[in-house]
Amino acid sequence: MFRARRFFPQRTGQAAGELDHTSKLAPLKKVLLILIRDKLRRKAKSAGTDRHDLEATSEETDRRDLEAIKSITDEAFLELLRQYLDPEEEISPEDYRVQSRMSGTYNHCIIVSVKDKGEYAIKVPFTGTKEVWTQGDAHNLRSEAQTQEYLRQHTSIPIAEVYKWDDTLDNSISAPYILMRAIPGVKASKHWKPQYVPENKSTPKTEEWRHNFLKSLATMMSELHRFSFPAIGMLNFDEDRLNPTVGPYYGENNDGTLDEVQAYNSSNDFWESQLQEFEADLKNAALKNGKEDMDDASYGWHNTMRYALKTYPLKWSGNEDGQGAETFVLRHPDLDMHNILVDENDGTITGIIDWDMTRTVPRCVGFSAVPIWLRADWDADFKMDDLIHMPWELDQYRNIYAQAMAEALTKATGEPGDACYTLQSPMYCMAYTWFHGGSLDAFWVRMFKEIPHLRALDVKKYMEMVGTETNWDAADERLILALKKVLAPMLP
Repeated sequence: MFRARRFFPQRTGQAAGELDHTSKLAPLKKVLLILIRDKLRRKAKSAGTDRHDLEATSEETDRRDLEAIKSITDEAFLELLRQYLDPEEEISPEDYRVQSRMSGTYNHCIIVSVKDKGEYAIKVPFTGTKEVWTQGDAHNLRSEAQTQEYLRQHTSIPIAEVYKWDDTLDNSISAPYILMRAIPGVKASKHWKPQYVPENKSTPKTEEWRHNFLKSLATMMSELHRFSFPAIGMLNFDEDRLNPTVGPYYGENNDGTLDEVQAYNSSNDFWESQLQEFEADLKNAALKNGKEDMDDASYGWHNTMRYALKTYPLKWSGNEDGQGAETFVLRHPDLDMHNILVDENDGTITGIIDWDMTRTVPRCVGFSAVPIWLRADWDADFKMDDLIHMPWELDQYRNIYAQAMAEALTKATGEPGDACYTLQSPMYCMAYTWFHGGSLDAFWVRMFKEIPHLRALDVKKYMEMVGTETNWDAADERLILALKKVLAPMLP
């Protein structure tokens, strides 16, 4: 058993976790927020996991220079494309036409059509200026461009072909970029909910399209089963473009600097590093509040999270028996409807975009996980008023997706494989997302609803009680057994 104040070594560290406790944690809460929120923003921006738009606030340094990147002229972009496409200048300048320019949170993109050649996209990061751009940024961009092309070459997933990339500013636009084939289509959301009404009713035609869309998406994502790696991290092609290795990536700090985030050789090392950061946060918060040690509730939060992360499949990326070496898989960092393009007329999937910050992860949160909108009821910010679908509808769609994943993997490999994680992936992903800016409080409130004997308990009071120095083995044992049951993988 893990005991409250006995298994923690003494250490210090920087902020990395979030707590949202009430009355009994009030003395610590203000200090915790000061310590923690900066790193939460860094992790949310650099994690590449379930990213939602994150605007800078007065408390953080915004590295992006939107004005500078948006001020790059159309002529400069056209010259860049001409240098690649027509170095002999055989194509008339009149044959180049800027179709659109658009901006996301972190990148600016221009679409250019060329007569008889098709359409091209040039993507430029908003951090791509001489004042901001670093070797760490260049490292991440190299991995993005080469990972995207690697996946395109080894799968049938509709991914934009990368023609050229430059991780320096030494070019005609004076900014780093990725030049690729433009993918036609509109955002999947246009077809998913065109006839949405408050009662969540949809026409049979829309429902049929949704089912076919989910089956197609699951089949596409199942192709990532072809890749497995011995570590958690970012793909590195510097030594061998045909056979990437797994190495570190660079994550953004609140002050505008980048830190190297190491690769991990095991799930245990990965989760343990986060738990140690979290413990250090809590201890630092206590010290700043004039206390020598964490309070009971802080120990309770830490202990219970350790129990969860020591439970299969979070603790081990492989078979439950623990035999053989762990392997890790790829996941799309932001698989949501705005990154899935479909044909405007019939809604067939034409492209999956935005693969930047793609990394290898534990299998339970890998390629077989349901897309983001299908786990909305497991989001830390879950609100009924914001839902497109009620949980019972999401459950129906998750089952369709999981069944399609299992069928695709069985067809490809002879067994359902990682489809055993699909139905349970909202839970696994919520735990994974906690380390990248998610709410620990929200995670356990949601988990308690899944555990019959804990549903009636106040989560925060429970954490205070299990965090005391007085042994409460019965509660520990009950929680550990419940977590094993609730988190257990299952096939559809």
